[in-house]
Amino acid sequence: MAKWTCLVYLVIEVLFWTVWGDPNGTNNLDCNSMNSFDESFVLPHSWIPYNISVSQRTFNPHDEITVTLQVANSTGFNRFLLQAQGPDGTAPFGTFQITDRNTQGLMCKNIENSSVSHRDSSNKQSVQTIWIAPPESGNIQFRATVFQDLDESGVSIKSQTLQTLTGSMKTLQSMNSSDCGKSKFCFRSPENCDPTDTDCLFMSSELMDHQSFRFEMSSLSDGYVSIGFSSDTLMGNDDVYICVLNETGQVIVQYASTTGRRAPIIKPLGEVRNIETSFHNGVIKCNFITSNPISIEQSDPDGLYYVFLTLGPAQNGTIRKHPNPPLITSQKVNISEPTEAGGSSSSTPVLIKVHRSLMTLTVVSVIIAFILPFVHVQGWSGNWPHPIMGCIVMVLAFLQPVIALFRPPPQHKRRIIFNWFHALNGFVLRILSVVTILLGLKSIDASPNEWIGKVMGGLIGWEILRDVLFYANIYFWRKDGEENPKGKIKNEKILVIVSLCGNLIFVITLLVGIGRS
Repeated sequence: MAKWTCLVYLVIEVLFWTVWGDPNGTNNLDCNSMNSFDESFVLPHSWIPYNISVSQRTFNPHDEITVTLQVANSTGFNRFLLQAQGPDGTAPFGTFQITDRNTQGLMCKNIENSSVSHRDSSNKQSVQTIWIAPPESGNIQFRATVFQDLDESGVSIKSQTLQTLTGSMKTLQSMNSSDCGKSKFCFRSPENCDPTDTDCLFMSSELMDHQSFRFEMSSLSDGYVSIGFSSDTLMGNDDVYICVLNETGQVIVQYASTTGRRAPIIKPLGEVRNIETSFHNGVIKCNFITSNPISIEQSDPDGLYYVFLTLGPAQNGTIRKHPNPPLITSQKVNISEPTEAGGSSSSTPVLIKVHRSLMTLTVVSVIIAFILPFVHVQGWSGNWPHPIMGCIVMVLAFLQPVIALFRPPPQHKRRIIFNWFHALNGFVLRILSVVTILLGLKSIDASPNEWIGKVMGGLIGWEILRDVLFYANIYFWRKDGEENPKGKIKNEKILVIVSLCGNLIFVITLLVGIGRS
């Protein structure tokens, strides 16, 4: 065993001097030796004492990015070779501007200063250089081989992936649905919409080879649009690609994994390339090619997945919780087959279902209550304030569901007008309906203790308390910023049940009292 160990070290020593040359670092430096970025000496991340930091994570053509190679301890290093490479190891990209007296530029692939190396063998704690982005390129990583001593093998390290924004100025007019079902898989809402339509939520995938896909996404959004791949219809432990607006208003692509209802964990882009993005008239578009495998728990052996398609707000390039449920395929699909997928939003939240049901029930009840008095008295009654208030309540109640049917999409610029009107109309309805009921009941209240006034006063007090509880819950939920643990009944559901029980008690009390009047 000792003989083989000595032989391995001898080979490494010979290769070391063959590649790196003399101790001064000025001769026989072969930058082409890094083109494939030899992974044989890559150590676990926690063991590597060196790192590469960059001044920005995205770039446009001709951008200047400061690159720093430094050591995390006091040992230092004496030799290194640095290049900008593609995620697949293609190199080199761009050129370096030498700013550190301990560095020198090298010619590689007939490109002057396309690599950076040491100028001498002195001990170094850090070196710095400026990389100038080329006119055209895809995503890149800065990769380096670092030597601590002359008699030790080099350590290979790489930076995070830097994403090119070259395509951000393009409008991606070529994105359309004409090839859906012919050469690419498509998933969209509304059905048969085209990404040239403003309100079309669209994604497509096209198999480029046995390992690579081209993905397209488009939607009206002021934050992000994303696609996810899951083994079930629940969010969590899924692969996600996100096209999101960053702090400068540019659309960038992110690769992430979801962890349930918490924010996704952003991962290195890996084998993502040929990115094109645009943001025009409020519509986010992006397409890219990826060779990353879909890695999720309980992966289907046949390559079938549920596809999630969603959009939502973002802040400084960080996505926020989407206001509406994602669009999900109705069954597991094969994204490599040119088909059209059908689907719908995941189950509507319980509170929204309750809201819609109660609103419909309220409108129906108001219509019945409005008609009955006219049938009974064959016209207007003498108690003028009550029927007039009843007409106003009838009109406003009827407007609530009608306007809701024509509400704009969540990200539309006029959605805020609908939100305010819908909420304000509902608030006014609550006040006027209580006043109308009180006026009507007073006309039939012949009891000496004025029980109706007391019951209505209790009802108003209960409604105020109920609102305080709801708003307090919203405030403290936002303050914590966390979802309730899985399996625990949410506060909102408890409050809805309490609210319904409280209202039911007052309704029964009023009906009993009216029956005895």
